[in-house]
This record gives sequence, C-alpha cells and structure tokens, in this order.
Amino acid sequence: MTCPRCGELNPREAESCTRCGAIFKPEAALKAQDEYIELRKAIEELRRDIMELRRIVENRSRYEACLDEPEVQQSIKIPRERSWL
Repeated sequence: MTCPRCGELNPREAESCTRCGAIFKPEAALKAQDEYIELRKAIEELRRDIMELRRIVENRSRYEACLDEPEVQQSIKIPRERSWL
C-alpha cells in the first residue's frame, strides 16, 4: 500500500504508514485516538504526582531547616543521663 501523504510503500496489512504515521484504516484511527486519550490521562496523572512530590520535598526542606536552628536542637535533645533500657 502506498501512503497517500508521503508516497512511502508500506506492507499491505499496515494500519499506518511506517514513514509518516498516516493512518490508513478507520478502525486504526479509532484505536490510535483511544491510545492517545489514555496516554493524555496517564501524563496528567504523572503531572499531579510530580506536583505532590514537589510539595512533599519543599515541606521536608522547610522542616529540616527548622531542625538546624539551635533553639530547636536544644529542645529536642535527649538528656544523656537518662537510661531508656
């Protein structure tokens, strides 16, 4: 099958052009559209996950910065004379 878009010679059973990706069969177009929609959903979910991870990292960085302050270090120190055993 010759691609009407780019002229590439493709196998007879091909659903799309191996060179330019043009879709030959309507069912292949529907399949490609469904795959595209699923990929867009997955990308959106990954973006949300990335935003959540960034927020977690920022909160952790703020928390760790607070732990570096001398007053905080003094207040969380465990007295050495106590035995926890």
